Amino acid sequence: MQLIELQLNEKEFRRFERVCRKRIEKRGLTFVKVAEDIGVSKKSLYNFFGDHRHSKSKYIAAKLANYLELKPEDWYVRPEMLKTKADKRNVSTANPRYVKKKPKKKTVMRRDILGRWYKVTLLLAAALILWGTNARAKEDTDHVKREYPKYEQSKEEIYNEVFGIEYNNDFTPGYYDAYVIEEIDISPDEQIKIKNICESKGLEFGLVMALIEVESGYDREAVNSSNTCFGACQLNTTYHDIENPYDLLSNVDVATTYLKSLIDEGNGIYWALDKYHGDSCADSNLRNNVESYYASYIIERGEQIEQELDTGVY
Repeated sequence: MQLIELQLNEKEFRRFERVCRKRIEKRGLTFVKVAEDIGVSKKSLYNFFGDHRHSKSKYIAAKLANYLELKPEDWYVRPEMLKTKADKRNVSTANPRYVKKKPKKKTVMRRDILGRWYKVTLLLAAALILWGTNARAKEDTDHVKREYPKYEQSKEEIYNEVFGIEYNNDFTPGYYDAYVIEEIDISPDEQIKIKNICESKGLEFGLVMALIEVESGYDREAVNSSNTCFGACQLNTTYHDIENPYDLLSNVDVATTYLKSLIDEGNGIYWALDKYHGDSCADSNLRNNVESYYASYIIERGEQIEQELDTGVY
């Protein structure tokens, strides 16, 4: 059996070296002769045996084993450390120890089974992930399509909650603006306060504003020619107790109190206005059923103001 390579570990090389030296000595050979016969330089052969710092050449080891006719048992070499020319040609040697054995079918079957189990595991994992995704998507869809119970309120509850009033009354829902008379010397805030005074005494706002318009032309500092009547409603301070007749709201408050007392006597609105104006013909007009121009104008003008305020057009 001709070797072409021989790999030796440290322990095997020490035994291999001893065997080689004995064979060379027994045959009466020299290192020079051996180097020439195996086809290597003397330096390479000396280094092979003497230099322990470097790894040994597997080719020189194989040539020495062939030249000195050494057997593997001589250095206890492992079979897989040998490589012959027959191995190079993939031809089995006569010694069955050096024949490369084929893997057993059992090992191949085991690998196939493990591979199949691996594929099955991957398929199961992918199926579980897909199933979980579909389940979540279905749950989200069900959540969107789910119908929730509706809370229905009756009209009575809505009116009570939104408007604070009972249903089926005269109130019409909407936005109400406090319309006032524009372009007069009485501010909107003052007009609203005058309206509140009128409501507190049961008088129409338009009627009182018409009276102020006729008496003073909405001038809170007006004074008559005889210097006896003052303010917006031309109160006679001789008969009416008022601290400041030029204070608009105080003047209106005293004047409406007086007018309301005249109306409450029951002789009608014409007689009450004539009496307020100081008309000496008020009683005769009442007896003769005569409507004075003063009273007629105030009543007509008051109705006009109320209509204009209701429509928002003045």
